[in-house]
Amino acid sequence: MSNEPNKSGTKPAIQHSKSILDDRRIRLLLAVVGAIVAWMVVTIVVQPGTTKTIANVPVDFTYDSAAYTSRGLSIVNAEEKTVNLKLSGDGYTIGSLSANDFVVYPDWSSVRDSGEKSLRLQVRSQSTLLTGVSVSIDGDNTVDVVFDVVEEKTLPIQVTTNYLKIADGYILYGTDISKETVTLSGPSTELSQVETCTAEVTYNGELTSPVTLDTSLRFYTRSGREVEFEYTTLETDSV
Repeated sequence: MSNEPNKSGTKPAIQHSKSILDDRRIRLLLAVVGAIVAWMVVTIVVQPGTTKTIANVPVDFTYDSAAYTSRGLSIVNAEEKTVNLKLSGDGYTIGSLSANDFVVYPDWSSVRDSGEKSLRLQVRSQSTLLTGVSVSIDGDNTVDVVFDVVEEKTLPIQVTTNYLKIADGYILYGTDISKETVTLSGPSTELSQVETCTAEVTYNGELTSPVTLDTSLRFYTRSGREVEFEYTTLETDSV
């Protein structure tokens, strides 16, 4: 075909080649297919409204602990507890989440003084970038915690030999103890009861020569009642 100018001095128009996209029905079909693909991406990959459960997330009793330590209180007893977290949001986001992405801790706002408290648990995300995900504690969301003012108390150890049997012709010349004092650490409500500490020495048989004995320590009130500790710890429990 010649591209030479015609007699009027202009080039003839170039005929436009037809495209499959010129067909309105084809364009409509492609739009429908694109919408279906987009819907599949959203429903299969993103999956809005997906739920997920993370099991056995431990309760952290140290998180935000200044709320009670600032009052001079310490935890003297707390049950070990784990909870299940229920997550909802888009599947793409929550699919990669684990227990490490959250912290579960008691609400300390009601703790004002010593005693046993039943506290409601709270959950918080460890990531500031986590958006569009709701999380809640599935099941029991309370925990029992015992608070008190933790103190130390040092007592002299008194040796008691009333339970020893000395053979005839012998006398008990004296005793020597490996440690003169013992330090106790625990809640003030327990320590305030303790007045004396004794090492009550016992021996199976009659003594005729020096002997070394390991003796447990026992603690008594002013009235002579033995104290059984629930939360107090001892520097040592025998001498």
